[in-house]
Amino acid sequence: LLRTSPQADVYITGCHAEEAHAELATLPELAGRHFSLYGNDRKDLLMAQAIAGTHTSDVGHVSSAREITRLPLALFARRTRAFLRIQDGCNAFCSYCIVPSTRGRSRSLPADEVVAQARLFAESGHLEVVLTGIHLGLYGLELSPPDSLVRLVDRLTAELPQLRFRISSLEPMEISDALLELIGERDNLMPHLHIPLQSGCDRILRAMNRRYTTRQFRGCRSVTSTSFPIRVVRGPRRQRCPARSKRAKKSGGQSSCAS
Repeated sequence: LLRTSPQADVYITGCHAEEAHAELATLPELAGRHFSLYGNDRKDLLMAQAIAGTHTSDVGHVSSAREITRLPLALFARRTRAFLRIQDGCNAFCSYCIVPSTRGRSRSLPADEVVAQARLFAESGHLEVVLTGIHLGLYGLELSPPDSLVRLVDRLTAELPQLRFRISSLEPMEISDALLELIGERDNLMPHLHIPLQSGCDRILRAMNRRYTTRQFRGCRSVTSTSFPIRVVRGPRRQRCPARSKRAKKSGGQSSCAS
């Protein structure tokens, strides 16, 4: 990008800007160019600076952020589906993951603001809203008073029946009976669950500091398969177990390995 657009102003943000801003600021390709660096909790400032053509870097301190950064959008042009970020940050501290240090602790958008944003998408012509977050199952726990994803989805589907709602990734232990009941009851809540599985090996999951076992994952799939007839349950396996037993390899199983 820097090579193909030598005259362009440069605005850098995201997790790499958060983690390596000092390194980025000294890139030879940026020497003599107008550029700005913005941390993840300063993204709301970026567009105003870009529109004004000004440059003031502000990395911020995402580790101490206690409120989610508001990034309101009116529409996703030429798209039926809109994405609504209702949560940011993570408290899990998985051993392989840098997210808690680059995006901060879990922070949620209050329910009234979520409903208002979803209503705006509906007025802009969108037919479906996908609820997104870094760790969506933590939604609302830090708010005062505390809230929950199930209560939020219950309200959204009731107040905005003209919209379809879809939930993005949830951890296996966050698929509650109340959520499954809601999926079964509400026609405008899509029966779609994305359940991540980082490894099919419990030993590797423990080393990763994941909070579930392969048994819990299988149980979650079993429950969801009998709770609603039309479903898409996706489980991307991010890491292969390097020490799977020969028996497991021969049988094609992915959930046992050497301890």
